[in-house]
Amino acid sequence: MWTTATSLIPSSPSSIPEVFWEIDENQTTRAYRLKMVRRLSGFTLQEVPQKLGISKHTFYAWESGRNPIRDKAIPKIIRAFRQVGIYCTEDWLMRGEGLSPRLNCEILDTFEGSQDKISETIEDFHANMAIFSEIRMFQKVNKNTDVKCLLDDAMLPFYERGDYVGGVRFFEEDIYEKALNRNCIIETKQGDSFIRRLSQGSFSGLYHLNALNLNSRTENCLITNVAILSAAPIVWHRKILN
Repeated sequence: MWTTATSLIPSSPSSIPEVFWEIDENQTTRAYRLKMVRRLSGFTLQEVPQKLGISKHTFYAWESGRNPIRDKAIPKIIRAFRQVGIYCTEDWLMRGEGLSPRLNCEILDTFEGSQDKISETIEDFHANMAIFSEIRMFQKVNKNTDVKCLLDDAMLPFYERGDYVGGVRFFEEDIYEKALNRNCIIETKQGDSFIRRLSQGSFSGLYHLNALNLNSRTENCLITNVAILSAAPIVWHRKILN
């Protein structure tokens, strides 16, 4: 019963406490972010018309970047994903700002409407707010931080989908000395961001990005010989829900 649970979720950025914003600094395109949300939903392109009520050709044109995602289409996309249990904000989809997408159940547990269930759900929400306050403090105390939410299972058993991780970014020659063979938040020179184990590449100045979960079906589990802009060894880890 997603409609019951989502009634407690803020419907616009202005109603979400300030600590939600400043977390995800994703600077990729709208098309790439749309693909990320679809992957989180678990739907294939063939399932999009039935599940989301958007034609496959229209959705593919948006996701591939062939056609731009117009501002007026964003609310329709947001509503479609929320109806199938994915919480995504307009600010994130349009500009990559704020809270990254996640399952509704990772924001609030679904409930049947009893007072006890409602109270438990509200308590979970406040617990999550405490985590976001901790993220804010981590960013305030440390310089050049990178904090991300995991959207896949590639780093099991250390980190699960929905967990938050953070680290301090290193650049250029410091990457080899400070981040090699560690679990890191990695930004490539192509502008992509990954949470992977960093290892030395086959050529000087290049690196391999390795998933730890050998059973993961996530794309890009192993990325070889990539040039990276920064690597932040993970030193902070929190789950969104207890």
